[in-house]
Amino acid sequence: MSWWTGVTNSVTSWWTGEPVQPAEPAEPAEPPPPVLREEEKDEMIPEEPWVSALNYKSVLKRGLPDDIHNEPKETVLEPHAKKFVLRSKDYLESRIKVASGPALMRLAGYDLVMQKGVVKLSHAASFPELLPLQHPERRFLVINWQLPASPPFSFVVTYVFPNEEERAEMRSKMNDVERDIEENAWNLLQKFVSDDPEVDETWRNSRFKLIPQIVEGPWYVRTVTPSNVPALICNKLATTYIRGPNYFELDIDITTSLTANTIWSVVSGVTPSLVIDLAWVIQGNTPEELPEQILGTIRLARIVLSPDLVRIIGPDLSKKEGEEKPAEPEKKEGEEKPAVPKNPPPARPPVPKAAPPTKKEKKAFKINPKDIQPPIDLEKCENIFLKHLNTKILLELIISKTFPTAPSNKALSFIKLLLAISLNLQSHVEVISSKLIPLY
Repeated sequence: MSWWTGVTNSVTSWWTGEPVQPAEPAEPAEPPPPVLREEEKDEMIPEEPWVSALNYKSVLKRGLPDDIHNEPKETVLEPHAKKFVLRSKDYLESRIKVASGPALMRLAGYDLVMQKGVVKLSHAASFPELLPLQHPERRFLVINWQLPASPPFSFVVTYVFPNEEERAEMRSKMNDVERDIEENAWNLLQKFVSDDPEVDETWRNSRFKLIPQIVEGPWYVRTVTPSNVPALICNKLATTYIRGPNYFELDIDITTSLTANTIWSVVSGVTPSLVIDLAWVIQGNTPEELPEQILGTIRLARIVLSPDLVRIIGPDLSKKEGEEKPAEPEKKEGEEKPAVPKNPPPARPPVPKAAPPTKKEKKAFKINPKDIQPPIDLEKCENIFLKHLNTKILLELIISKTFPTAPSNKALSFIKLLLAISLNLQSHVEVISSKLIPLY
């Protein structure tokens, strides 16, 4: 097994919750998912009139269905649910997946938000700047992604439930079989957001699934990010469930998982060139709960993670409550300035600058070309890595000292990705020293 396969297998194993087994040619392959025509793969849903009536103003732009042909930037769209394949009616026996029916809810809100003075934004639906409090007559599902960003912000996605009249109109466009599927999925959704004592945190964690699809992006992001693979995301990341008067919110904390942080560190750097579709589904575990149906979808097209796109909500908590700037004392007429003391305290001595490294110290960081030929002297490599714990210094050291000639852009991408994915010092030493170097 190659080193790159090992990296991707470790991420896939974390994502699916199951160890990746080596391929065995004996077993027959699972039936392939239905093939969509090219025009169906990128079919977008136009915004419904009852969604437009909510009049939500986001910093991000809501794209039109035809915008996909113009390479939209900093745009949000709503893909059709049929591009995602889910468990079929007899999945428990056949393991066959089929295309989903129309999504049960519609995308209504989407924003990068933060509150000053708050490290982790929680209970986003309780802020008046967002949809739930603006429209108490409607019902919403709010998904609050708490991101490991600096400054800290969240990505909040809001879906609106159709009312009885709107749902009846959606069902009128379905045949009898599709209506039965929609009814079962709708009942499962109502159970998920209910206050039923049997539906506790453990039950919800074992049911709420995320399905990502990488539409466009760098090759290494496509490789390391599982695409079209559902994950019980709340089993892997700390999740808080909040029921409000007209909303149900999930606060999903990415910072609680080292692997999720690693994926984020890779993805966040390439978002201007990344197009990704996300879909949510409640897993069906019994024949009565199957087939599954998508709850809602969203496409993020080339979003630049810039402070200009982050919306500030709520009061500023960076200042202590009641804290005010002290007022300057009023100057009376004829009052003289206070006399300067004759013996002022001595000024603080300047901090001495660090001395430049000596020739002996510089020589200690050089690597003899003979040492990088297999077999690798791991102990010597480890000593160098111990003295250079900063990622940037590590990168510069590997490029300038290890490679006799300037590596290609593809090699640089390999190195950067490995530095992001490697979770400890030993991984750096073994993977980079014993795997990368012999290739060159």
